[in-house]
Amino acid sequence: MRGLRYELFRSRYSFGMLSVHDVSKRLGVSERRVRAMIASGRLPATRVGRSWVVDAASLARVDGFRPSGRPLGTLTAWDELLDHGPPPPFDVGMARSRYRRRAEIRRVDSPQAEAAVADDVVASGGWTAAMRHDASIDEDPSAAFVVYVSATEVDAWQERHWLVPSDAGPIVVEVIPQTVAERFGSEPGRIVPPRVAAVDLSEMGGVRRLEAARRLWNR
Repeated sequence: MRGLRYELFRSRYSFGMLSVHDVSKRLGVSERRVRAMIASGRLPATRVGRSWVVDAASLARVDGFRPSGRPLGTLTAWDELLDHGPPPPFDVGMARSRYRRRAEIRRVDSPQAEAAVADDVVASGGWTAAMRHDASIDEDPSAAFVVYVSATEVDAWQERHWLVPSDAGPIVVEVIPQTVAERFGSEPGRIVPPRVAAVDLSEMGGVRRLEAARRLWNR
């Protein structure tokens, strides 16, 4: 009877439902850690027979989770992200931890935000780059602008557009070495490669963004 109940549950509710194993892969943690998160109430889940299932939408509640792990150095991270060979297997924990030293991150605001992100010294990342790389990704008005600017250009760029520090500002600035910025090219309106945009979306969190990140990672 228990097996029958489980199969009925799966047939009716399985869309968007994840096993403990699936969740562990998505968050980049062990299955034991996932069960501990469920037991503590941090991760909502439903008991079906002897197993737990998690609604994919619930993962948005643990977007701030950062697994332990040794991050790559700045230039090593960029060498791996810009390599044209097969990437490492993707999961959220890996993306957030492995590449977190790739840039110095600032968050800013400005009355000229749209002009600032369109400046010639900027390479667009995040959701802007994702939409350019994958036509199936629709606009997300709630997503912050993510831009990459070289360390030699960033101060003059901020002054030019009256950018001021703001924890809630609409622009996330990734300050990178000049040698890395040169690898993005110099044409106006340039965007970062798909893997870089995937890391940006992983850090932004939200189920929709994480799904887009997975699609971009292997492009």
